[in-house]
Amino acid sequence: MEKDNSEQPSQILDSHSNAVPSPFPWLEGIGDDSLSTSRGFVFQFPPFPTLPQVKELTRPTAGLYFHIPFCAYKCSFCYYATSVTHDSRTVQRYLDALSMEMGSRTAQNRAERHDIRTMYIGGGTPTILEPEQLSGFILGIRERFDCGRVEEFTVESTPNTLTPEKAAALRASGVTRVSIGVQSFSDKINALNDRHHTVAEAFQAIKTARQAGIDNLNLDLICGLIGETQNSWKETIQTLLNVAPEHVTIYLFSMRPQTSAFKKVKESKVQRPPSEAERVALYTYARQKLLENGYTQTTPNCFVREPRFEHIHQSNAWSSLPLLGFGNSVYSFVDNTVTQNVSDISTYKELVSNGSSPVEIGHKLNARELMSRYCVLRFKQLRVVREDFRKSFGYDVTEVFGHEIERLEKLNLLTVDETAVSLTTKGTVYADDVCRTFYTPNVRQRLAEMEQGQPTSHIKAKSALRLSLA
Repeated sequence: MEKDNSEQPSQILDSHSNAVPSPFPWLEGIGDDSLSTSRGFVFQFPPFPTLPQVKELTRPTAGLYFHIPFCAYKCSFCYYATSVTHDSRTVQRYLDALSMEMGSRTAQNRAERHDIRTMYIGGGTPTILEPEQLSGFILGIRERFDCGRVEEFTVESTPNTLTPEKAAALRASGVTRVSIGVQSFSDKINALNDRHHTVAEAFQAIKTARQAGIDNLNLDLICGLIGETQNSWKETIQTLLNVAPEHVTIYLFSMRPQTSAFKKVKESKVQRPPSEAERVALYTYARQKLLENGYTQTTPNCFVREPRFEHIHQSNAWSSLPLLGFGNSVYSFVDNTVTQNVSDISTYKELVSNGSSPVEIGHKLNARELMSRYCVLRFKQLRVVREDFRKSFGYDVTEVFGHEIERLEKLNLLTVDETAVSLTTKGTVYADDVCRTFYTPNVRQRLAEMEQGQPTSHIKAKSALRLSLA
């Protein structure tokens, strides 16, 4: 390819005057007396001669996510794309499909363009896999991707599936962080919500992880489960503080219409969960106790004992760094495009086995949508730093979202100062509603139509996406 000489001082003689054309008036501004057609052809920006010398090509930091959709049982409140199975052959066939997706041309091309720093295996229940399956699956990941610079590798588990053999397999495979879904330190409450593990099994799983050498442990709790009372929740929080995990995640209970919990409550087979006000009180209590005991809040739901235990994978994803997802129902964010794979497990396996992309829906975000996404995900990290927003988009966040911010300020959900727009304590409780306020108008319209059961203008561009990503 010929070297570009555009925008350099021209040495080409003007065909009429036989003189070198005058330089472009960069600083003074163009006028009739300075127009010329002899300065070269403009075809890109910035012009190459102005670019600095490249010492080393850099790749954007990215995370890998792998979805294991299988569980030994279905919690009554679960609305995720999971499947109950006890058949190791069913699990293995899915793992084979995952391996094919990871080895696809699209996956390899994407991965080669990124610097992989975090890995996360979620579910479902990844530790439903046998020790050999866990080791083999992770070995397959490492064979297909450059994982030499990974800083954090997380695997999710439940108390009654984390055996010493599996924990040892995880640690030997390079896992540095385990997240255990305890949900409650009450056998009664777990049973009411179809959680088939005991408090004793939770303690044993924690001990098992420690003995295997896992020194970064997250425990999940759910605030306001069916049967929860102030006393039972206080006991759960005290037990949590006694265990003192490095990281704590507290979710507020949500009873969706598609869950068995919703059906059971509707049919009066179980008692109603705590009210909105009661759930908020329980969350506020847990937050206060964690902060009093030396934990730092990093998101509306997450608390860390020390800064070094912050969940890097989540922090990076919520900082709009690229995320490459594999498996049914997973989402990816690459090149400012959000995509999601098909949720149905059989369809996922069929598509991948046929060499087709499992991507079902997706959209490349425009500038306005990127601003909304930035705010949504930064408020999941408690604040939007004004200078960071300005560096990213060229505007102050209050210029773009002044109306939304002002409204949320009046509701005592946000505070604004010279450096940041931040969630208040009340804002951390209702953080997801704060985030929804920053959705773009077209998205809000689509969601409103969907909630009202009306047809939406949103088109699932399956064929087009599969053609472009296969």
